[in-house]
Amino acid sequence: MDKNNELRKAALEIIEGRRNVTEAELLDSDCRYTTVLVDGVSYKIYMVGTDECFDMDEFYQYGITDNNRLLKFYFDLPDDDDFDGDLSNVDYSQAYRVVDVTGEWDYTDLGVFLDALK
Repeated sequence: MDKNNELRKAALEIIEGRRNVTEAELLDSDCRYTTVLVDGVSYKIYMVGTDECFDMDEFYQYGITDNNRLLKFYFDLPDDDDFDGDLSNVDYSQAYRVVDVTGEWDYTDLGVFLDALK
C-alpha cells in the first residue's frame, strides 16, 4: 500500500473512531500536526486539505483533533491585489472560524473526501 493510501486509511479510521489519533502515524506532509488559534482558543490538530478546499469564496482546511473530532478551519486569504491563488502565504496558525463537522460525515462521504487528498 502506498503512503497516500495508508494516510487516507488511517485518517478514516480516526474519524470513524476506530483508531485514536495519538496512535496513528500521520506525521506527513499531507497531514501535519500543528496548532491553530481561533478566537483565543488553541486547537492541536492533524491538518488535512488541499488547495481546492473552498466554500464559495472561503478557504478552509480540515483538522483531526486528539479526541477524534473532525473540524473545519476557515483561513483568511492574502489581501494582495495580485493574489494569484498561491496559498503558501496563508497564515495557517490562525483561523477566523472553526466548525465541528464530525457528525456530518458518513463512511461514503469520508471515502470521497479522503480519496480527493491523493
